[in-house]
Amino acid sequence: MRTIRLALALACVTAVSLIAQGSSGARFQYERVAEAVANGSQRLNVDVALLAGSQPFAVEDRGNRWIARRGLGDLRLFDQNNVEIPYLLIEPSPDQPAFSTYPTLTIPLVEKPDNKTSGFEVDTRSVKTMDAIVLSSIPSPFLKRFRLEGSGDRERWTELVREGTAFNLPADRLQHTLIEFEPGDYRYLRVVWDDTNSARVAMPNQVMVREPRPMTVGPVLRSDIAISRRPSEPGRSRFRLNLPAARLPIVALELKVGGGNLLRDVRVLEAGFAGQGAQPRLIGAGRLTRIEREKVIAESLRIQMQQPAEPQLDLVVDDGDNPPLELEAVTAVFAEMPWIYFESRPGPITVRYGNPKLTAPRYDLEAARANLPASLNRAVWRSQPPVTLENDEEGLPMPETGGAMGAEGFEYVRNVPAGRAGLVALQMDLAAMAHSGRDPRRLRDVRIVDPSGLQIPYLLEARDEPLITNVPIERKALPEGLAQQSPQTSSYVIHLPYKDLPRPRLVLTTKARVFQRAVTVATISPASDRQPARLVHRGDATWTHADQDTAAPVLAFSLPDSALIEDVYVLIDEGDNQPLPIDKVTLLVPQYAVRFFRKPNQPLRLLYGRDDLDSPRYDLQLLSGQLLGRTAEDVTAGPEEAMSGGAGASGFDLVPPMVFWAFLGLTVIVLIGLVVRLMNKEAL
Repeated sequence: MRTIRLALALACVTAVSLIAQGSSGARFQYERVAEAVANGSQRLNVDVALLAGSQPFAVEDRGNRWIARRGLGDLRLFDQNNVEIPYLLIEPSPDQPAFSTYPTLTIPLVEKPDNKTSGFEVDTRSVKTMDAIVLSSIPSPFLKRFRLEGSGDRERWTELVREGTAFNLPADRLQHTLIEFEPGDYRYLRVVWDDTNSARVAMPNQVMVREPRPMTVGPVLRSDIAISRRPSEPGRSRFRLNLPAARLPIVALELKVGGGNLLRDVRVLEAGFAGQGAQPRLIGAGRLTRIEREKVIAESLRIQMQQPAEPQLDLVVDDGDNPPLELEAVTAVFAEMPWIYFESRPGPITVRYGNPKLTAPRYDLEAARANLPASLNRAVWRSQPPVTLENDEEGLPMPETGGAMGAEGFEYVRNVPAGRAGLVALQMDLAAMAHSGRDPRRLRDVRIVDPSGLQIPYLLEARDEPLITNVPIERKALPEGLAQQSPQTSSYVIHLPYKDLPRPRLVLTTKARVFQRAVTVATISPASDRQPARLVHRGDATWTHADQDTAAPVLAFSLPDSALIEDVYVLIDEGDNQPLPIDKVTLLVPQYAVRFFRKPNQPLRLLYGRDDLDSPRYDLQLLSGQLLGRTAEDVTAGPEEAMSGGAGASGFDLVPPMVFWAFLGLTVIVLIGLVVRLMNKEAL
């Protein structure tokens, strides 16, 4: 009797526990519908839309594999009666797949004018589950097109790879010998080489076959991502990659690039928190390579990368002396993903997610994890996009305003346009960079204030992409008395838009194709009590190009950022040649932006131009994770206005509203009193 009571008590506790952890009353941000097409055990694959709105995964590096772990803790399933459905998240096993070596058999050669083939077969001696063949035992170098087939009885063949390319080119550091295909049960594999446009390769004596263990490999997602070309300095191509969300378990990028042969270095950057601001963080790098030989292409256009934390990435390509990269598409490659197991009758399944505070559920179904059915029904997602139930910005714990800041002492003010609420990034342009204090205090004096004079907390972000401005250049001789100028020297002056710019660089471009010139960049040091004006050399270089069929490389000079430079002279020793045409001069300056949260339709002002301020310290910097993990809307400040005596320009009152309305009310009362007094006088 006592045992029965104890069992009943445990059952009651279990029931209460299940009710307590039920999620029917939890708040979710997103809702979708999946369809169970048959009765019984179901498998539902994780897709990008689910990853974009749910608790993020962490990527674990397992040698040659990357596995997504510990995510989707906020996922909940509900049936047609809104009753929670227990589920299991089946993660990939960390075990490595097995590789076994088998001998090869020659297949007959085909010698037809329009079809020349050769190849080999592999007999694994029994039917096995396999998903890859390794061709690294073939003597290098080789570059071949092929077809791969699999069979269980050597009579009926299944096409595994219709048109593939295998290559091992050690001199070019290019190799692709691991040929993967959809897992299947086969005994025989057959590789058929296309010898139409290339010589035959030596047949290997043996090859390796990969045999995945049960639940070893999880599904790998691929998703096209939006790209846009960014302004860039000569010699580089820059692209902005807009991911569906932040913290996605992406491990690589696959690029589609136009053109022919290719050899360029590439970097992947994102904003990362450093100190009290944000700095570009390198999360991936590689070399894009493509070689075309005898109408067969070997290419490596995949970039391995760390899991990104940001929803926006920057792709930077070093073009060298080549034209800008013809980037056509970018595909994100995800880590091996788990899949969702549940049991259900046929019909719609409501899937809710998007609650960072929920913990992963625990169901009694966990007891069946080790004995899942071998045959599962495939549940599918409906094509409709997720429905947004709540806006996650509402509960974001961000400070709204900082301390009060008067306008006294600031030299410049600019309007920040009002707009929709959310995270914005305000770019510091050339004017702000030139007038925001003096190095090393530059940008420490930047403040954003609301109409009440209260500061709006922000995070300063340094960007890898420079500010790019074309500046005018004109033929102009050096002032008399500075230096003896040879008749063979062409003299130009470049007018910089501002005197005090940080770390400026000048890039010269010419349309000439065959030339060699000595180029000097100089500035004029003004006269003082101790010495007269003099010419100061800032850089010397030899500019050379000797290929009539390609554009000449650019010539770049770095200028000091501590000198008040406004005019820069370019001196070119022409020798006995015609003057070298200077097509364009580009000014490059480091780019910064400030990230902050803006209320809806809130007018703000940007203040700067004080040398006595230190960098602000806001509580907002403690929440940099939320600030950096979201897409920011790029905004631009209005025209720069000089402050007069510390007072703001018209159209924006830096006096607190309470003081303004009290003053206005008192003014109205005084005016009414004057009107009444005048009326009384007229009545008398």
